[in-house]
Amino acid sequence: MRKRALWRVLPYLRPHKKKLAFIAGSAVLSVGAQLAVPLIAKAAIDGPIHDGNKRGLVPLLLLAGIILYADDTDRQWLTIAALALFALGLIVFFRMMIRKWTTEIGVTSHRFVKKTGLVSLRTDEIALPNIEGVRVVQGFWGRIWGYGHLRIEGTGVDAVQLPTIADPVGFRRAIETAKGIK
Repeated sequence: MRKRALWRVLPYLRPHKKKLAFIAGSAVLSVGAQLAVPLIAKAAIDGPIHDGNKRGLVPLLLLAGIILYADDTDRQWLTIAALALFALGLIVFFRMMIRKWTTEIGVTSHRFVKKTGLVSLRTDEIALPNIEGVRVVQGFWGRIWGYGHLRIEGTGVDAVQLPTIADPVGFRRAIETAKGIK
């Protein structure tokens, strides 16, 4: 019965379908922006703050500015700032995902191999007997959620820095197991 009542309203809404589409799109973007804010804060805390990169703090400073100066009288500015943060979050997300999608990491019985690149290809290899140490870097959230960075140091000046991976401690264990096979 109620469905029929809603269908009867449809002809009255047709002249306003562009406005309704804009409202629905704005609602989706607003929810997306609200979801992006914690992700940007996490990226800023785990990345630039941990690494000491001042240039990477821009997203965190934008977030702090929105929180400090957002009041009920200036909703248009808040919407524009939220959309800008959402766009910045998308850029950061795709940058990280492209790096993840284009990186292959493997441990064979003879060497460690890392291949990166979308258009061009870069390969880093270290023979297992030449690996002196594997450094695991995990922040607070990395320990909780099980992700982190690895730095594999070889003899001489050779070192390979891996991007963020899941279970870095398990990967270090795999390298140590492969070294013990020989």
